[in-house]
Amino acid sequence: ANFSAVLSENGAKVVGFDRDGRVIKEAQRRDPLGDYRVYRGLLAESLAGRKADIIIATFSFCLIPDTELCYILRDMRMVLSQEGQLLVLEPNQEKAHGVEFSNLHYHHKEGVQSGDLVQVTLGSGENTILLTDDIYRTYSDYRLLLEEAGFVIEQMIEPRPDEAWGDEWELERKYPPFLLITAR
Repeated sequence: ANFSAVLSENGAKVVGFDRDGRVIKEAQRRDPLGDYRVYRGLLAESLAGRKADIIIATFSFCLIPDTELCYILRDMRMVLSQEGQLLVLEPNQEKAHGVEFSNLHYHHKEGVQSGDLVQVTLGSGENTILLTDDIYRTYSDYRLLLEEAGFVIEQMIEPRPDEAWGDEWELERKYPPFLLITAR
């Protein structure tokens, strides 16, 4: 709900969807101006035929198996306005493979392949927190999934921290941990 709260505060009509009711409750707590709903498929029906100017998906596709994600992406494409844009922020596991960032760790198994689960933890030592098991996907995987759903990819970039942030961000500059995709 971080992006959505900023958008709501700036006058955007935000409708947020997630498959998990707990996530919806947290989003409503963070952004009381937004309209948050549990995703049950058929966005067009849920939006009463309205179109979206932008769809933002952050760190969610990495949790959804390919067959279900294909359906969801097609659903998103149907509700996106003609000039609308899809903005996706996902873990860049292809570049983060084997890298031990200061706080975020992707625990790839030997010989990891597309579709395999990758354990993600935050922190180190006794303070390590298991975040989730992500689905390992490459650039090609994301490109194929989006194109199969009817999207035209505009950009696939790896955001990097600015040099001014200091040396503690050196690994993130060398091996960018995130992938930003824009599509129409």
